[in-house]
Amino acid sequence: MIQLYTGTDFNEPQNTGYAHPLLQYLFLRFEKLEELFQLTAMLATADFVVLPLAIEYFQTTAQKHYLHAFVTTAKQNNKPILLFSTGDFGTTLQERTIFTLRLGGFDSLLNTRTEIMSPFIEDPLLLLGLKFKTLAKTQEPQIGFVGHANGGVLKYGKEILLFAKGNARRLIGKDTTDYQHFYPSSYYRNKYLKKIQKKQGIVTHFIFRKHYRAGIVTMADKRETSLEFYTNIFQNQYVFCLRGTGNFSVRLYETLALGRIPVLINTDCRLPFQTQINWKSHCLFIEEHDVDKIGEKILEFHNTLTPTAFEKWQKDNRALWQTYFTKENYFVQYAKVVHDYLLTIAND
Repeated sequence: MIQLYTGTDFNEPQNTGYAHPLLQYLFLRFEKLEELFQLTAMLATADFVVLPLAIEYFQTTAQKHYLHAFVTTAKQNNKPILLFSTGDFGTTLQERTIFTLRLGGFDSLLNTRTEIMSPFIEDPLLLLGLKFKTLAKTQEPQIGFVGHANGGVLKYGKEILLFAKGNARRLIGKDTTDYQHFYPSSYYRNKYLKKIQKKQGIVTHFIFRKHYRAGIVTMADKRETSLEFYTNIFQNQYVFCLRGTGNFSVRLYETLALGRIPVLINTDCRLPFQTQINWKSHCLFIEEHDVDKIGEKILEFHNTLTPTAFEKWQKDNRALWQTYFTKENYFVQYAKVVHDYLLTIAND
């Protein structure tokens, strides 16, 4: 049983959007997690201390003093810290005893104590009202995409302005998240998808949106676009996945949930549980320097799979999502990560 100590100063309903998700799910009494983690009121008996809210909360609400005091107290008591960084960009802390959970980031810049947390989605099969099934291998690979992919000049210009504004805020200290290089993801999606469309021998089912979520306004719009989005994934063997504003792809996990094969453009991504999961057995990776050959890469990969192996990939991807990326099971797996650390320091 892993003992966790946390502050209670910010245990207010209005703060739940910033709550460390592990604490949130323990408060909700997730049964599997209660078997692995236990909250303690005694700092001395804790294995880890958990910052109760995302680091960005303290950095944007003029409460950096609390963050500093929390980290200092943990260090003085030789307690490692579990920390959550929220949002598209995330914040990097290089302290050796800080374990950071975040949605994305650049693999080459993150330390070994940083773990990527998948975005948590409800099972798309429930929305579709369907049961999982595999698709048979066809002679020509079928690839889908529904989403924001705008290659217009005005959109590109808007992305430049947003990029400049964001980094200006970082320079003057109003934003403490990691520095970002310019990456107009909507523009690149449009560009790369059109490369795939031009490649003979690939069947494409692409729906290009000029706005995020097609500019939805009502809940009815949200349901309709979600159904269209997930139906496209479910009906295609492969799904094109490229990062969004932050360096991670929610679509990757949605594709796994429906048991299809992600075609992931690798933008120096770190994926979750890289020491536990052989990601090359679940995704077709396209390195950025090879993106001009993306059509050839898809065809080459598809042609190497037997019909049996092709269906196995789909079953394995669905099982991967169920085992690792639901709200509860993610932290079951995360418990192994932090437990291994406890064994390491116990043997030092």
